[in-house]
Amino acid sequence: MYKTKAAQVFVNKYRFVKILYTYFIGQGLLQMINLLNGFYIIRWLDFENQAKFTLALGMFSTISFFSDLGFGGTLLSLVGSDIDNKEVVGKYISGIRYYKNKLIVLSILVSSVVATVFYTRQNWGFEFICVYIFILIGALCQSSMGYYAAVIQAKGELRAYYKPQIIVSILRFSISYLMVKVFTLDVIVAVALISLGSLYSTYSLKQYARRYYSEITPITDVVKSEIIKTIAPIIPMSILFIIQGQVGMFLIGYYANYKTIAEVGALSRLGQFFSLLTPFTSIVLLPYFAKSTVSTIATRSIITVVISLLITLPFIVVAYTTPKFYLIVLGDKFKQLDYLVGMFFVSVSINYISGIVWAIIFARKLSRWHFSIVSIIATVFVQTVCIINIPLSTTQGIILFTLWTYLTSLVLNLIICTIGIFKLSNQLKIV
Repeated sequence: MYKTKAAQVFVNKYRFVKILYTYFIGQGLLQMINLLNGFYIIRWLDFENQAKFTLALGMFSTISFFSDLGFGGTLLSLVGSDIDNKEVVGKYISGIRYYKNKLIVLSILVSSVVATVFYTRQNWGFEFICVYIFILIGALCQSSMGYYAAVIQAKGELRAYYKPQIIVSILRFSISYLMVKVFTLDVIVAVALISLGSLYSTYSLKQYARRYYSEITPITDVVKSEIIKTIAPIIPMSILFIIQGQVGMFLIGYYANYKTIAEVGALSRLGQFFSLLTPFTSIVLLPYFAKSTVSTIATRSIITVVISLLITLPFIVVAYTTPKFYLIVLGDKFKQLDYLVGMFFVSVSINYISGIVWAIIFARKLSRWHFSIVSIIATVFVQTVCIINIPLSTTQGIILFTLWTYLTSLVLNLIICTIGIFKLSNQLKIV
């Protein structure tokens, strides 16, 4: 116990600063290595392997998403203030794992359909089977990593969270470089390194997180019911995220050729410049807005959105005025994409700001299921119009499709956030 309230406040602030410091050091180092991995893999792979690698990452994302559907993110909501109670944490981890194991079947079925389309449309050979097996291993491990990471982050053990991922990133870069110099680097090796790295990271985080929870079996009906009640409101948003992200990747694999897919994959790598900012949203902004008082939420939301806009503006200005600055990291084989760099960064910036707004919505529980339904209908409508009017066989067409999808998401999130804040303010006035 602390002798004075001031002493307790000081200790709490010290812990927050320490966590923030560890975040920027750990996240900064991890993203720097991942940037090197991302940009060099583009240079090391030829057009065909780069295209296959882009589609493989798309399938990786699809499997990860369908094998989770938001269950992993509900752990801290379920645990609440009992984060230090090993039995409570353990029973919810066991319950979430119970449902996620069932989702594995769904993810395999969905990914099989996507994989079959990619296989037939892009004329893959035997290597496709090897790639798909590695994707399944890595994506399912990645999906399981979520709740172990949540426990470690909630305990403020960010060093333990980042250490295995940094080790994996360094090894991935080193082995890729060795393969290029001594043997050859193709899509099978590139995907295998990602999947095996995911396997190691998940195992390491699980072993570390075990000190903070106890395995509870069998799972009671009460626990199952609590998990379903918590996840139910999130399901519509999960469907919306599928429409916003996974549909685009499916269309790329269906309509585009190898050259176009490789170009889209190369441009998407430029989005890694935002990689340091994205985790900041979940690790720092979510708790910040969750703890904000109702009287300050509106002002803080406006300031945060304005700051996020100011952060993205330099990226956009440089993209339009000096696109070669970004294309240098992609290599000469992608220098013809200079006219698309500006549009791409506008798209990524819109998505980043949309994510900030959604973090506010999520932290304050401002969304309702009918908002999600409206968002789904609006997004499907916009995407349908884009499919009819935009040539998705071209790189520019795919970037335009993505831009309109992200813009729709931003507008919808701003509307939901504004309505929610007004309702909170009115409730405060009534009280």
